[in-house]
Amino acid sequence: MYCKNCGIELENGAKFCANCGTEQDVSEVTAEAAYVANQNIEPTALEAEPVVEIKEEAPNTKTDPPLIAGIKKVLGSKLFLVAAILLTVGTVLSIFYSVANPLSAEDIKIAIDDFGVLEDLEGTFSKETIDDFLKSDNGTFFLDLLNFFDVITYIIPILSVVGVWIFFSACQKKSGAISTSGLKMIQVLETINMVEIFVAAGLMLLLAICSSWVTMLIPEASQETKLVIFISVIILGVVFALLFAAAAVVEMFVIRGLKFARKTISGEASLKGTTFLIVFCFAVAAIEMPLIVGESVDVLAFLSDAATAAAHVIFGILLIKYKSAVKPFVKPFYEQHMPAEVVEE
Repeated sequence: MYCKNCGIELENGAKFCANCGTEQDVSEVTAEAAYVANQNIEPTALEAEPVVEIKEEAPNTKTDPPLIAGIKKVLGSKLFLVAAILLTVGTVLSIFYSVANPLSAEDIKIAIDDFGVLEDLEGTFSKETIDDFLKSDNGTFFLDLLNFFDVITYIIPILSVVGVWIFFSACQKKSGAISTSGLKMIQVLETINMVEIFVAAGLMLLLAICSSWVTMLIPEASQETKLVIFISVIILGVVFALLFAAAAVVEMFVIRGLKFARKTISGEASLKGTTFLIVFCFAVAAIEMPLIVGESVDVLAFLSDAATAAAHVIFGILLIKYKSAVKPFVKPFYEQHMPAEVVEE
């Protein structure tokens, strides 16, 4: 109840306002109470706050298309996680091995002895001459430069490992499309690697030609020795150039396989390049498989090669499972095995 003069709230049944002293009409309050009693309404119900209805959100029933679901099941599996961990461990151990065992002057001398360079030059250069060069500032700079390039070559493998983890993370999504940014990253890195290999092949051939030309200028060596060295270096350069070129061609097929894999994951089912990727993984595993030669083997080198080989074996197995998951959605297979009425629709 409120004062009819000043509007202050009063106790029910009060005859006078405690604020302004105005006399109140008690009969109106009594009539309101009687109305409430006749309607069987609880007095507190009139003052109750309105009930807010909370609508529960409908559960997310969105599911992936069968093709995407199958790919996620294979490439987002624990087996892929194991392969990613092994690849990471193998790369890290390989870097540690290179840092712990940098190229030294002794390694250069052993290589010279193994190739028999000094014997071919008939004493034009002695071991003392080689030692003096390697101990000089120029020799030290030469070794530091070789070790620097050795470390730089690990940038692409490191970034490739990062790409593998990005792709694995994308396959963990409950629903929705799979991001191919990780595969795109690996594809770009493989392209860079391919270009580097092609350039290396050209440089190897150019180096062989220049080296052969320099040997012809050695006055102390006989014409016969010069000719033998010239032909040997040219042949060696051509062989290495062809090997590098072959490796670059292999990289081209790897890039092609990754390209079609990205298209497939985006919904355009295709198995082009998949078989080559499977063969490539098992071939890399065979190459990386440690070959124990001699009485002892460096532990870091052994573990690095073993981890990398195991990772590529698992990747090969996963690609076989991936091929089986994608095959039912490739257009020729789909049209051949689905009922005619479904294909017509």
